[in-house]
Order: sequence, then C-alpha cells, then structure tokens
Amino acid sequence: MVPFIPLLAGVFWGAPLLAREYERNTHQLAWTQSVGRGHWLAVKFGVLAGCAMLAGLASGQMFGAWLDMFPGKAESFAETSYFGALGVAPAAWWLFAFTLGTAAGVLVRKTLPAIAITVAVFLAAAIALLLRPHYAEPVRTLGPDAATKGALIVKLGRVTPDGREMSSLDNVPGCPVGIGKSACALAAGYQDFTVYQPVDRFWRFQWTEAGILLAATAVLGGVAVGGTVRRRR
Repeated sequence: MVPFIPLLAGVFWGAPLLAREYERNTHQLAWTQSVGRGHWLAVKFGVLAGCAMLAGLASGQMFGAWLDMFPGKAESFAETSYFGALGVAPAAWWLFAFTLGTAAGVLVRKTLPAIAITVAVFLAAAIALLLRPHYAEPVRTLGPDAATKGALIVKLGRVTPDGREMSSLDNVPGCPVGIGKSACALAAGYQDFTVYQPVDRFWRFQWTEAGILLAATAVLGGVAVGGTVRRRR
C-alpha cells in the first residue's frame, strides 16, 4: 500500500483546495480583494505543492532507510512495488497527486466528485507506469547470470535446440514436470534465457519516472491555473 500513500495529498489537500471555495462561494470574496486571483492561487497552491514535494522526499528517504536493514532491498528492482516509494520518485508522485486533485476541483467545482476523479486518474497512472520495464532497452542473457540478482525481470524462457523461444513453464518433451525439469531440459540442449533491466539502471529509471510525472503535473497545473484565472465567476 506504500506506493498509494501520495494519493492522500490529492484527496485531502488538492481536491478540496479550490472545489471547497467554489462550493461555499468564498472564492468571490477572495477574488474581489486587493490581491488578485493569480497571486491568491500562487500562494495557496505554491505552499501546499511545496509541502507535497517535501513530504514525498521525506517518505522516500524514510522508507529507503528502513529498507537498508534488509540486504539487497534498497536501490534495487527486487520488489517492484517498492520502486515508486524510494528515491526521488515519491516526491514526483506526491506533487502529481496534489496537482491532479487541484485540477479536478477546478473542473468540477465539487469536492466529492473531485476526490472521485483524483482517485480514478491516480490509479490509472499507477497502472500505466507499471510499464517501467520498458523505460530502456532490456538486456538479454543466456544461461545463469549473476547480474540478474535484484534486477527487474522482463521475461523468462527457454531456447529450444532449433532456436525457437518457449516459456519456462511449457513442458519439455521427454522431461518430467517439476523437480528435475530444468536439469533434464539443459541436458536435452535447451538453454534458459532472461530478459531484464540491470540494477545499475535504478536511478536512471527513478529520474525517468519522475520526469514523466512532472510533465503530467505541468499539464495539470496549467489546467488548474488557467481554469482559475480565466474563469469569470
């Protein structure tokens, strides 16, 4: 559940930020004062956005420090569910969730619908970024390879003696199912292959994911600001 903690920033900070103002009509009072709505939004949005980023960085550091107690867990792909909760990615996730909630509040002007949209879009983004194994061209190796330890495994399989690929779960003709299958397949001329992303790409992938999220955040921020500043009422 750790990768979904940033959603709280969108639900409790972002979605009500402007939607609640619209529901209560307090935005009309705020925007008729000497402070313009652009400045008003910059202060409210900027402060909470900064808090969201700092919260993300802090959570990533704390979770990473906790994982350091378990050898091979931190800064590796051993547990793919941990990736978005480590390093710089959490800061991007928190900021994305907060900005998403704010943009949803501007568009629908109702807190509960804005929360529902925030949850739905955040979950969709989390599912879409499970494509992180394809952030870079993966490495392919035949036979045992020590570099696959802690790596992000993209595909496992076997190469038949005639060069065809098959799943590692497929039956090998003449070999028993279960214990002894791998040794029998090797003796029969089959070779295991692994397609993976090496551990040394961890930080490269961290910055790639952060960049994707920040680009999406910039678009959502434009929606929030444009929808607030240009709206007449």
